[in-house]
Amino acid sequence: MRGEVRRIETEHRLARMRNHELAQLIGFAFHDPKKMPKFEDSTEDRKAISNEVANAKVRGFLIALSQKKTAGRG
Repeated sequence: MRGEVRRIETEHRLARMRNHELAQLIGFAFHDPKKMPKFEDSTEDRKAISNEVANAKVRGFLIALSQKKTAGRG
């Protein structure tokens, strides 16, 4: 149940961010279209990584997560 609430809150926060960015772009387009920023694809900066590296990252994250949860029990 908490996961569903967290998901809805995250979706709402992302929608607010998109709406804010859209409002800024509309302001540029209406007042001074020449100064409107160019679209930048967010996937351009991402580098392709191998499955081995991706698996190591996930494994490290899960190990850190399990240590964090068990640290208070000891």
